[in-house]
Amino acid sequence: MVSAKKSSIARCSVAKQRQPYTSHSTVEKPGGASDVLSRSHAEHISASGTASTTSEDENESLSWPRLAVVGVALWFAVFLYSLDQTIVSNAVPAIVGEFKSVDAAGWCGSSYLLTTSAFQLLFGRIYSTFDAKKTLLIAISIFELGSLICAVAPTSNVLIAGRAIAGVGCAGITSGTYVIIGHIFPLRIRPVCISTIAIVFAVAAVLGPVLGGIFTTNLTWRWCFYVNLPFGGFTIGVLCLFLPSLTRPSIADVSFLDKLKKLDLIGLAIHIPAIVSLLLALQWGGSTYTWNDGRIIGLLVMFGILIIAFISFERSKGVEATLPMHVITQRSVAAAVWNAFCNGGVFFLLTYYIPFWLQAIRGSDAASSGIGLLPFVLGVVMMANLVGFLVTKSGYYAPFMICASVLCPIGAGLRTTWTVDTPSSHCIGYQALTGLGIGMGQQLPQVAIQAVLPQKDVPAGASIVVLSMTLSGAIFIAIGQAVLQNELARNLHGAFPNGGIDIARLLNAGASELRSIASPQNVGSVLIAYNAALTGVFRIAAVMSALTIIGSLSIEWKSVKKEEEQR
Repeated sequence: MVSAKKSSIARCSVAKQRQPYTSHSTVEKPGGASDVLSRSHAEHISASGTASTTSEDENESLSWPRLAVVGVALWFAVFLYSLDQTIVSNAVPAIVGEFKSVDAAGWCGSSYLLTTSAFQLLFGRIYSTFDAKKTLLIAISIFELGSLICAVAPTSNVLIAGRAIAGVGCAGITSGTYVIIGHIFPLRIRPVCISTIAIVFAVAAVLGPVLGGIFTTNLTWRWCFYVNLPFGGFTIGVLCLFLPSLTRPSIADVSFLDKLKKLDLIGLAIHIPAIVSLLLALQWGGSTYTWNDGRIIGLLVMFGILIIAFISFERSKGVEATLPMHVITQRSVAAAVWNAFCNGGVFFLLTYYIPFWLQAIRGSDAASSGIGLLPFVLGVVMMANLVGFLVTKSGYYAPFMICASVLCPIGAGLRTTWTVDTPSSHCIGYQALTGLGIGMGQQLPQVAIQAVLPQKDVPAGASIVVLSMTLSGAIFIAIGQAVLQNELARNLHGAFPNGGIDIARLLNAGASELRSIASPQNVGSVLIAYNAALTGVFRIAAVMSALTIIGSLSIEWKSVKKEEEQR
């Protein structure tokens, strides 16, 4: 009897130390009848020794059908922001034509990416401090508002502002999806849930250009943004009805002003300009201005100064920091962030530049080049689904990260052998092989975050991993563009040393316009030059995929099953 009582006290003590998130459908007023009932219930649990000490017990307060419905709503949220990242690509020419603004072409995408990256850590902090359900709903609403502004925009400036607003909402959706999964799903099945995010993300990323082309051709480019409204409305409705409010007990009674103080606004005031400086330099460098232009150098110097100041300030904040040092310096978190950074670079480089290759070398149109990515996407989908199941069964994620770091470089390396005469079977096979490698490893860093961090630190860890992927995409797309331009210029000058072709026009032309610009007798040499330039871009992807091995070998070998039992 004494032993049982000690066991009960120990379990309650552990539960208090862990402070798991509490699900509740209403916010109780202190001192009211419901507050008395809540205290009575807590005392009853403490006396009986039946308090939950595992996150799984907290999660299973939702029925499986309800979990399934919420899961589908989260997939819709992922589909929204992933689709929005790529659907505009084929609509840009029509947008530029309607508004007579060439600047709109670049800023349609960069304004979205800029705010997504800049506000990522802020949302991670908000999810740690405020009700996770309400935060996600607000993020989706911001995204929907931005989409509506884009759909009805009368000028290019309004369109760009709408894209920036939608990017803020995207920042909240990306990290919020992982945070909500951590709240409501048992740890042992989170690998499957997170793998489905990779599937939805990859499918939407490829469908984006195809749907964008269809809407622009048959309706209007504005439907690229109108399409978000019904999906977003459905997602908000389902989450309102089926997702309970989620708040940590330690912050349930904290006032709104005290919660605002926990947001580390000074740190964010340093971090956001730092990210903006970096992304502006990447956006303008090599296109609007040369890389050695004073404005680009100034932006990069400003980024360096601000990021050093940000890290120094965050170290002084301790556990209240937006970028908690105890989280980012944890071995598995650091490894996961590196792995996500490398994987993000590979994924964005390939989804962005394989269509370039298909349009330039194969002569595909924009919609067909999107369909041409299907082998890559199917590889991601199949392997993400399989690995999610295998991690759930075995409990271990590290072995699959290592396998991904071997498989992906093989496929990415084989892609560098593409020539203008490469048979379709090789194009399909190499894409599928790379897709299998990326599908195996892309979402496992988030699984590691869920396994190694206590629940209160998961929002920060998840947002850091998402930020590393987002920044990686921005950085390597810009690097890829610089490599493509420089290599193409050098190859064309080498192929036509005596002139006879308008090299400047070819450099500024779209991939699908090469055949119409080059004369019939020169088109073969132009295609060889373009293929060689794209090979340089694919080499970057191969190197980055190989570098994932550093993170894969550094990550701790932990089992989601054992971690769940210990919690």
